[in-house]
Amino acid sequence: MCIRCLSKNITRQSAAMNGRYLELYIKDIVERNGIKREDLLGDILDFLASQISSLTNPTNIANALTSMKNEKVNPALVSNYVQYSLDSFLISQAHRCDVKGKTYFKFPSKYYYTDTGLRNARLNYRQYDPGHLMENIIYNGLLRKGYSIDIGVVVDRAAGRNTQKEIDFVVNDADKRIYIQSAFRMDTENKADAEISSLLLARDFFKKIVIRLDIPHNYMEKREDSAYLITGNIRHFPKHDFIVTPAEIMDILYKNQV
Repeated sequence: MCIRCLSKNITRQSAAMNGRYLELYIKDIVERNGIKREDLLGDILDFLASQISSLTNPTNIANALTSMKNEKVNPALVSNYVQYSLDSFLISQAHRCDVKGKTYFKFPSKYYYTDTGLRNARLNYRQYDPGHLMENIIYNGLLRKGYSIDIGVVVDRAAGRNTQKEIDFVVNDADKRIYIQSAFRMDTENKADAEISSLLLARDFFKKIVIRLDIPHNYMEKREDSAYLITGNIRHFPKHDFIVTPAEIMDILYKNQV
């Protein structure tokens, strides 16, 4: 296919996705909730689309929009518009949870788009962020399997510090649990240590997994890199490497029911 034809196809697909976005979601949210500031709703959704998988709250969003629009934006109004978007299932919200104390933090939270295609269309395909998109896709896959998903908070008290660290997903199914880190790249020792150390701070017997995408195609044959899937507690690691794609990990979770 020629480049010009491919470009036209992408343009048509983008227009179709944007039309679907406006018709099915924005129009419904506006009419259902009697929204008077459709422009503000659009700005909020743009902000959340650009900040998927990042911690934020209505006050932060309001402050960012105040700076961008040169007008005072009310955090309470932002909170209402975000809730309307959650109620429409356009976005999902994941709350932070203290892994050890099992208490929840009201804010900040993470927001994910239920359809990453619509998210990309909202941003007109300008912002390609594979790491955050990967996290969004994993979250959606877990949610569709019916799991309860939180953002884990653990505390590193090494050397007298009290540093909060994050586990991307604490996946719960009744009394069963699994911890998941989403890592687009673990190509340096520091990055690998950062991803794994958060899991180890949970210090329990539940499964712990790192999902990453920077695995070379010849990995299965040569086995040159370090373990990719990590399971068990601080004293229990696999004897052999595991190789799983995000889709395969969903099947593993489903078959073992966490």
